[in-house]
Amino acid sequence: MGTYENIEIPVKVNGSIISELSERIPSNIVALNELIKNAYDAGASKVEIIIDTVNNSLNIIDDGEGMNRDDISTLLHLARSTKKYGTVNEKYNRYVQGSKGLGFLSVFKFGREVCWKTKKDIGYEFSVKFDDILSEDDITQYKAQIKVDNTVQKGTNILIKLDDYSKASLINFLSLERNYAKIINSFTDNNFLIILKVDDNEFRSDTFTGIKDHYTDRQLFYIEYHSDKKIVEFYHNRHLIKSYPYDFPGVDYSCDIFLSTYKFKAKQKTNIYHLFYNDFDELTPLIYINNNLFNNYEIFDPSVMKTIKTGDMLNQMIGYINIYSNSALLQFNSDRTKFAQNSFTDNIIAFLKEINIFIQKTGSSMKQFLVDYNFLLKSEINYTDVNLHDTDSLKQFIDNNFIFKDDVEIKVLPDKIEYSIFGKSTFIMLINMPSTIQPAKIILKENEVAIIIPSNQIDLLDYVSYAQDSNGDDIRDKLSIKIDDTQVGHYILPSITSQCIRSITYSFNDEQTGLIEQKLLLKFVPPISNIVGTFKDEHRLLYVQMNQNYCVNFNNTISNLINQINDLEPYDKYIEVIACSLRVLFEYSIKSINHSNKNLSLKAQLAYNDNVNDIRKIVDFCNLDDNAKKIDCSTRIGYKNLRNMLIVDDFCNAYKKSNLGPHAASAFLTKKDIEFIAQKVTIFVVLVNELLTNNNLV
Repeated sequence: MGTYENIEIPVKVNGSIISELSERIPSNIVALNELIKNAYDAGASKVEIIIDTVNNSLNIIDDGEGMNRDDISTLLHLARSTKKYGTVNEKYNRYVQGSKGLGFLSVFKFGREVCWKTKKDIGYEFSVKFDDILSEDDITQYKAQIKVDNTVQKGTNILIKLDDYSKASLINFLSLERNYAKIINSFTDNNFLIILKVDDNEFRSDTFTGIKDHYTDRQLFYIEYHSDKKIVEFYHNRHLIKSYPYDFPGVDYSCDIFLSTYKFKAKQKTNIYHLFYNDFDELTPLIYINNNLFNNYEIFDPSVMKTIKTGDMLNQMIGYINIYSNSALLQFNSDRTKFAQNSFTDNIIAFLKEINIFIQKTGSSMKQFLVDYNFLLKSEINYTDVNLHDTDSLKQFIDNNFIFKDDVEIKVLPDKIEYSIFGKSTFIMLINMPSTIQPAKIILKENEVAIIIPSNQIDLLDYVSYAQDSNGDDIRDKLSIKIDDTQVGHYILPSITSQCIRSITYSFNDEQTGLIEQKLLLKFVPPISNIVGTFKDEHRLLYVQMNQNYCVNFNNTISNLINQINDLEPYDKYIEVIACSLRVLFEYSIKSINHSNKNLSLKAQLAYNDNVNDIRKIVDFCNLDDNAKKIDCSTRIGYKNLRNMLIVDDFCNAYKKSNLGPHAASAFLTKKDIEFIAQKVTIFVVLVNELLTNNNLV
């Protein structure tokens, strides 16, 4: 019979295991997503991914909570995590993303030398060389050298020395918009900004305005579904046109769906943001799990109807499918492109396929004639062949296959019949009208007039240049007038003393050619004064509402730029140039405070590398009661008007919008956007001018 000795042999782990574990992260892109998720879990409001091909470096910088010694110990404990995926971190109100402890391994997909700088309460710095770990006979004996560094900023900064392969792979991948767009849009959280910088190129997650208003010229439907409401809603041209109940059978998960479908003509598909392109250059909605992009293009396939009924396809589709769950059964393969198969994920896939089919079948039944609005049977008719006063008879020219036929509004105009629905119109022209009959007409001197307040009483007929019925008789004194959609029995508008807009509608129902209308907008505005005072005429973009002309003199470059912007006429033809210039006015004004010799208490509060935050602090400082009074005393804007102007979020939003000019082109900036930005930057320049030249402000 044998004997036993009490012998203990420790388990050792050779460094080669690291290479095998790293295979759980199959690509650089998956690794990059892991690092972005770590920043998200740390409560960061912003993460910057900076690729420097000259210095062969990859820098991931976030402004999250950072790490202390215990957090660093957890990071270095391979494949260990204290997080539970899918739960809500109540501190940041975010779904927890990490759970596999892959943060440490992820960095080594890009290079073999990595340096961390992090600060939660104390600043730390430590570096790890991958080859040193691989060479260890027992990696549990490897010690990372961590030192205290009080210069480290709050958050985490990871600096990776790129190897040649990773650099080439990243640059090749990010050369396509569809790829870098998915990096910066890897989260659907408006409170989390992702910035990608590749040498001199910068891409931001806050430049895309969303799918609801994306390329509306050819948008067929915008569609929403929420599992808690259980209703599929179809919108066209921002009008809700149909709602359908749709049951949600899911357990332990919820789902929100936002889709936009299109009807393109040749080459129009290129107008769609390439975020919504798959690897085959086909449009696709994107799947997000707990707000993080799930790179799967199969479980909500726009071409699902191809094998069922091609006539019911709505395959030109983009959008977001958001799934939320903390179920332990919500599992993925290693590169997060597929679900791990089980009963839970099978149910999710089945639901998404079924609602996809329902949306496409239902939408296809409504799509005919929409977008191009070609639901009329004729483009012109003989004037004598129709009774223009019988609206029901005019419906005969609408195609019976148009399912919204009964919702069409019809209006007879002097030379055509207007058919309107969902905010859009199409027309049938009236031909061969008798030569003795001329369409009744109302012609206004102007369609829009600005009037300084307080105004005198106004004779509304003074704005009518010409009014004649079909017999050629003057009908000025027979016109019906509405003020803001309210019918009035007189032509006099009393004095207006406060800033407002009045809509005036002139109408006449001619016995032979029907109803005619003309609209006039009267804009009652306070006195407007020039900034700098070198403008040529009233078509200036930059102005401020005050009772005196005003000179900006804290910086000649600012003054010259204001004049040059106002020389661009008409300014809506120079949107990109002006947007960039307006952005410079914000940024150069902030820098002028930093470079000023004036001892402002505000200067110490500014970061000078976070313009949105600096704008917020500057406006808040000027909005202090005592400071606002001093600024009003100098500018004569009016204390109440000034306080009403200083809404800090408006200034921050104006600056963010100005970034669309250089980064997203004019497709994202309208004339209205430019005017909004110009209004806010003008006031901002005045504030900075007061801060730097008004000796009463300290």
